[in-house]
Amino acid sequence: MSGEELDVSVCVFGHGDRQLDLKIRPRYPRSGMSNTEEAEWKYVYLESISKNIQHSGPWDCEFCGKPARVTLSSVASYRDRPEVYVYLHALCSADPGPCRTAYNTKEREAAERAGYPNYAPSPYPPLNDPARPYPLLASCAGCKKDSTADVAPWNNEGLMRCSGCKLTRYCGVSCQRQDWPSHKKFCKVAGHPSWKGEATASQE
Repeated sequence: MSGEELDVSVCVFGHGDRQLDLKIRPRYPRSGMSNTEEAEWKYVYLESISKNIQHSGPWDCEFCGKPARVTLSSVASYRDRPEVYVYLHALCSADPGPCRTAYNTKEREAAERAGYPNYAPSPYPPLNDPARPYPLLASCAGCKKDSTADVAPWNNEGLMRCSGCKLTRYCGVSCQRQDWPSHKKFCKVAGHPSWKGEATASQE
């Protein structure tokens, strides 16, 4: 028997004033889970659906404006609220450098304001092959080939969006069908996306 519904608020930050706000309402796999089990399930679930949110548009690095390839995230929850807050920051690279430093500084400042002065951002998993970077977030969520990426303005997109969640993008029907077994667990619980900034033109 499925457990209670979980309210998840997701916010994605891109370059300039581009921002995506999204509500997700999955259910725990069963009732009566311990706090530890719930925490572990939330982590695995959020990791499993992240690509559906990442591959939602021609995102640029929040800090330098170059085409983004990764998102760095922070998750917050509060005892007096049932909601979980997920913040995703689009970056050109998670490797040491100016953009990663800017992200770390922003995260530490936010943690200090929240009362966690000793917070340290987690390292991003290293590339298995440095010669093969992570795929562009502007690419197809299915094949993830850089050749499918449309880095044009948001109001001139070349990829198709899922008609269900109106968020995740694909280069064609074949990729969308192949990705459906994975995508459906996100698609069926995702609310209508809300765009801010330059991204509003073609998404609403």
